[in-house]
Amino acid sequence: MFDETLLENTVVYRGGHYVRKKRETKHCTIKFNKKTNSIDLNFHIASKGGGTTYVLLKINEEDFPTILDKVGEAIALKKNQMNEIKEEKTALIKSQLKQRLKNLSNKTSVS
Repeated sequence: MFDETLLENTVVYRGGHYVRKKRETKHCTIKFNKKTNSIDLNFHIASKGGGTTYVLLKINEEDFPTILDKVGEAIALKKNQMNEIKEEKTALIKSQLKQRLKNLSNKTSVS
């Protein structure tokens, strides 16, 4: 019921203060840990010595409201962007329809 789920569009980057960020992995999983009541993100990155370092990011329930607030902000922003695109498309379609009607009107008045 609370199995790990692959976050298919999530990428883990790492870099130092003066080093450009480098993509490390796209293999990041998430699960709800009912023992600790946390959301666990797991991923692995290459170690300096040539091995692999496994990383666990444990988000405790006290931070859930903060995360939900940020998700809400992202959804609101996306909704606004979609509305702007819709308005632009609507204006373009209206403009194209007006031009077509004008062209039709000119053709019928010439005939």
